[in-house]
Amino acid sequence: MKFADYFRFCYKGLVQRKTRSYLTIVGIVIGIMAIVGLISIGVGMQVYMDEQIGKMGVNKIIIMPVPPGGALGGPSSASTYFTDRDVRVVGNVRGVDANCYMVYRSSLITYKDIDATASVVGMVPSIAEDAYFDVQGYELESGRTLEDKDTHKITIGYLIAYKTFKVGDTYKEVKIGDKIEIKEQGFKVIGIMEEIGSRDDDMTITMSLDDAERLFDVSNEYDFFFAKIKEGADPEDVADRISDRLEDERDEEDFTVMTAAQLSETVGGILSAVSAVLIGIGAISLLVGGVGIMNTMYTSVVERTREIGIYKALGAENNT
Repeated sequence: MKFADYFRFCYKGLVQRKTRSYLTIVGIVIGIMAIVGLISIGVGMQVYMDEQIGKMGVNKIIIMPVPPGGALGGPSSASTYFTDRDVRVVGNVRGVDANCYMVYRSSLITYKDIDATASVVGMVPSIAEDAYFDVQGYELESGRTLEDKDTHKITIGYLIAYKTFKVGDTYKEVKIGDKIEIKEQGFKVIGIMEEIGSRDDDMTITMSLDDAERLFDVSNEYDFFFAKIKEGADPEDVADRISDRLEDERDEEDFTVMTAAQLSETVGGILSAVSAVLIGIGAISLLVGGVGIMNTMYTSVVERTREIGIYKALGAENNT
C-alpha cells in the first residue's frame, strides 16, 4: 500500500461518519477555546486592574474604614466614620502633603420624572482633582469640573448622562445645564465624565463637600479619604506612620491604610486566585473533550476491526 492510500482511507472514514467527525471536531474546538478564553479573561482582569492602580500613582495613600465584619468600603455604622480630628491627625503626619476627604452615599436621583439610584460623592473641589479624580481615572467629556465656590452644582458619570433615564426603548440624555434632583433637591449639571468602564464609577455624581453634608444631613463624618505624600517621601513609611497615629487617635484599628503597591499586591492576589479557578475550569473542559476524543477513537477502531485486518493482509504495518 502506498502512503497516499492511508490518507484516502482516513478521509473516506471521516466522510462516512460525518456526525461523529463533526462532534469530535466541536469537542476539540470547545476545549481549546474554553481554556484560551478563560486564561484571557484572567489576564485581561489583571491588566485592567494594574492600569487602574497605575493611575493612582505612587504618591497616594488610601485610608478606608473597616466596619464590623471586616469588609472594606463605605460606611455601615457610626464607628466606621472618620472625623475632622482624624483628618488633622493624618495631615500632621510627617511626609503627608494634602488630604482629600469625602462623604460617600447612595441616593435616589430623578431626571424628568424618571428615577434611578446613583452613588454621590462630596469632596473639597480644590484638592479632589489632584487626588480622587486621578485615582479613579476620571476625565472630562464635556463641561467643567467643580470649583470651591460652586453650590448645587454637580458632575455626573457617563452612564448617568447617557444610559440611565429610559423612556420606552430610548434613553433620555442628560445635557450640560440640565437639573437632576437628588433627594428632591435640584442640582445643575456642569460636567459629564468620560466612560471608565466600571458601572460603579460611571454611575457616580460628585458635588462639593458642603452640598453633600447639607443633602445627607451629616457633619464631621467622612467615609474615606486619600493622602497625598510629599515628593521624596517613602510611601510605606508614611503609611505606617499614618496607621500608628490613627490607631492612637481612635483607640482601635477599625481602618486600613494602603499604598498603591499594597493595593496592587492585594488585588493581584485575588485575581491570581480567580485566574487559577478559571484555568481549572478550562482544564476540566479540555479533559472532558480529550476523553470524548479517546472514546471516539476507541469506538472507531473497534468498529473497523475487520477492515483493519484486510489492510494488514494487503501489507499495512502496525506502525502505520
